[in-house]
Amino acid sequence: MIIYYFLLAITYFFYITKLNNYKINNTNVFLFIFSIILLVISGMRYGVGTDFFSYYNYYLNFTLLDGVFEPFYNILNYLSYRISDNPQFLIFITSFIIIGLVYISINRFSINSSMSVVIFVFGFFYFDSMNVIRQYIAAVIILFAAHQYLLRNKNLFFIFSVVLATLFHYSAAFSIIMLLFKKIKFKRYFAVPYLVIVVILVPFLGRIQNFLFSIVNELPIVNEYIVYDQFRINLNASPYDFILYSLIFLIAAYAFNGNYINEKKAEYNFYLNSMAVVVALKALSLENKFFDRLTLYFTIFIIFLLPLTIKALGIKERKSIEVLIIVFFMIYAFVRIYTGQAGVINYDIFINHK
Repeated sequence: MIIYYFLLAITYFFYITKLNNYKINNTNVFLFIFSIILLVISGMRYGVGTDFFSYYNYYLNFTLLDGVFEPFYNILNYLSYRISDNPQFLIFITSFIIIGLVYISINRFSINSSMSVVIFVFGFFYFDSMNVIRQYIAAVIILFAAHQYLLRNKNLFFIFSVVLATLFHYSAAFSIIMLLFKKIKFKRYFAVPYLVIVVILVPFLGRIQNFLFSIVNELPIVNEYIVYDQFRINLNASPYDFILYSLIFLIAAYAFNGNYINEKKAEYNFYLNSMAVVVALKALSLENKFFDRLTLYFTIFIIFLLPLTIKALGIKERKSIEVLIIVFFMIYAFVRIYTGQAGVINYDIFINHK
C-alpha cells in the first residue's frame, strides 16, 4: 500500500505548492505533470483492482464475435490486441482514456483545476477507476460531454455521447436524465425539504427497490446488466457516503448565490441537480448496492462543484476553507485505503510479472 500513501502525500504536496505559488506558477504545468503521474501508476499496475484478472484473461481469450461485454469495449479489446497481444497494453490504453478525458475536462471547465484534480484523487474517483474500468470510461465520456455539449445547448451531441458511453457500459444510459437538469431551476430552499423527504422514505426503500427492479426487468439492455446475482441480493452500500454527499448537497445549495457566480450559474444549477440525484441514489443504495454504481455518473461532478461552492460562498477565508476541504478528503482517502475499502489491493507493477 506504500505507493498509495505516497500518492496521497505527493498529491497534497503538489496542491500546497500550487496554492502558495512556490514553484509551479503555471496551472497547466501542474495539471499535466500530475496527470502523467496518475497515468503511470494506473497504466503500469498489475493485479490491482477487483476485476483486473477478469479483464486480463478476457483479453487473452478474446474473440470479437464471442465478446461478452458491451460492443465498444469489445472493439477496444480487438483493436488493442491487433497492436499487442500483451493484456497490459489494454490496461494502459484504458487508463489513458480515463485520465486523458479527466485531464481535458478539468483543464477546460474547472475554475480551480488544481483543487479539482486533487478532489479527483482524494475523493477516491481515481482509485475506483482501477476497479470498474468499463464504467469509468463511460463516466468520463459523460463528464466531458455534459460540459462540452449539454451545457452549451448542443443536445444532439450530448445524446450521441450518451449512446457512445452506453456502448462501453450499459448503465450509462441512465445519464440521459441530465437533459432535464437545464430545465429544472434549482432553488436554495428546495434542498432541506428534499433531503427530509428522502430520509423519511428510507424505511420504505425495500418496496421502492422492488418497484424499480420490476421496471428494469422490462428494459432489455439494462436488464442484461443487472442479471448478476450480486445485484439480486441485498448488498448494502455504506451509509457514510450517503451522509457525506447529503452534506455536500446542503452546503452547495446554501452557497447557491448568483452574486458571486453569475457567469457559472448554469453549471452550478446543473451540479446541484446532479447532487439531488446522488442523494436519492445513495439512499437507495442503502438497500441495494446496484444503485451506488449508478451514482458514479453524477458524483464525479463534485470535482467541479466544490471549487465553485467555495467561490459562491464569497467569504474572505476561501483559501482556508479550501485547505480544510482538501485535508478532509485526504483523511477520507487514507481511511478507505487503510481499512481495505479501496478495492485496490497491494500495488504491483507489471514488470515484475513478465
